[in-house]
Amino acid sequence: MPKISKDNVNLQKTGRVVEYAFNKTYDVTKDANFLSRFENADVYGDFVDETLASAIMVNRYPLMVYGKKLSMGGVGYVASLPEYRGNGGISRLMKELLADLHGQGTAVSNLAPFSERFYRHFGYENTISQKKYDITPAAFSNLIREKGGSITRGTFDDEKISAEVISLHDAVLKENERNTIIREKWWWNRLDAYYANRNIAVCHEDGKATGYLIYRISGLDFIIDEFVHETPVSFRRLLNFAGSHNGQCASFSYAAPVHENIEEAFTEHEGITVTLVPYMMSRIIDVKKLLDCMPIAENIVLGIQEDALCPWNVGNWVRDSAEGWHKTDSEPDISGPITSFAQLLLGESPLESLISSGKLSGKRINGFEKLNGKVSFYDYF
Repeated sequence: MPKISKDNVNLQKTGRVVEYAFNKTYDVTKDANFLSRFENADVYGDFVDETLASAIMVNRYPLMVYGKKLSMGGVGYVASLPEYRGNGGISRLMKELLADLHGQGTAVSNLAPFSERFYRHFGYENTISQKKYDITPAAFSNLIREKGGSITRGTFDDEKISAEVISLHDAVLKENERNTIIREKWWWNRLDAYYANRNIAVCHEDGKATGYLIYRISGLDFIIDEFVHETPVSFRRLLNFAGSHNGQCASFSYAAPVHENIEEAFTEHEGITVTLVPYMMSRIIDVKKLLDCMPIAENIVLGIQEDALCPWNVGNWVRDSAEGWHKTDSEPDISGPITSFAQLLLGESPLESLISSGKLSGKRINGFEKLNGKVSFYDYF
């Protein structure tokens, strides 16, 4: 079986493959960050005789989709030794893990691709992008001033600050989010350990935490890792806090969700550069589980025309009040491959653009006006 036991022998073998494939210059099996992934993952391995030639790790994360929880398989550490590349080892493992994830009730898989073309062979498609901000120190002279609220600064080791951050993060997920990870404590701890020297600024209004900024200062670079704000005051106050470093930092950067609009806090946009960059790919493993979370009107028929590796998804699907989503013989209103439906349901591509680009075809587009959930995805695996 491709899934391997997580004993010390296989830990060492997996470590050697990862070290070579990702140019690691240290023993990853002694790295707490690597071990946390290994210990919480299903590990798949392709062997040639006694040699581990290829390996993949899959961590399962709870995912928030319109207020409902789904299971998501996060694929990472996809690696092969060079002498075995091209022999189909990774392809064999990908097919096996998709079947396993479906058997475990997992609805969705996400990954950060080394090659978008490669992962499309397995039904993945670009869904999550980042809006990258690069801001000069001078630009903060155009920032709208905010004197409301107060700032508490510290680190994730501070129990009060970490509790406030986790509470705010989870509160945001109760809003109109889709394809957004619900972080378990081990993952929070790993993120804090993986990115060294992270600071946290929490905004309080009337004694209540209403926003936070997770950031790093690397040399002369001020790097925002995460920015959550519940109120206009916390939005502006935390940006003012970042801007207060314009005398000690030469550049400011922030890889934000695409729905973020921090430029609205500036009266002039000179010195602000915004770039949209593809980030993660998604794969629908069980379309029924996903559709059951979606605020799509009844009686709209969605036709999934092809899905070679998850054939249970293929067919025309409709929702009614009695059965939820189920297959039907009715003609589809909107149809296309599973990859395009991943962009529609898990990403932020509007239906109109998917139809105009030919990725989906349809005779009816009403009923999707509520399908506008945000994707607040800061995680990487």
